[in-house]
Amino acid sequence: MIIYSPAYLKHHLGGHPENKYRLEAIIELLMKKNLKFVEPVKASEEDILRVHSLQHYLKSLEHFSKFRALEIYL
Repeated sequence: MIIYSPAYLKHHLGGHPENKYRLEAIIELLMKKNLKFVEPVKASEEDILRVHSLQHYLKSLEHFSKFRALEIYL
């Protein structure tokens, strides 16, 4: 099962090798394998706390709040 959304193609890091064209090529190859593709769903706070401690979660929020624009894909 592959969790995928077309929104992932909006992730842009300038000239970094991780780019939309690379992702498109990977997705195209995976689709040929007849794998199941599923749209992601937004994680609830309960979901997040299943895999991260509250302290880690709060530190992450504090850290990322310093950035002007941030894309988080959950």
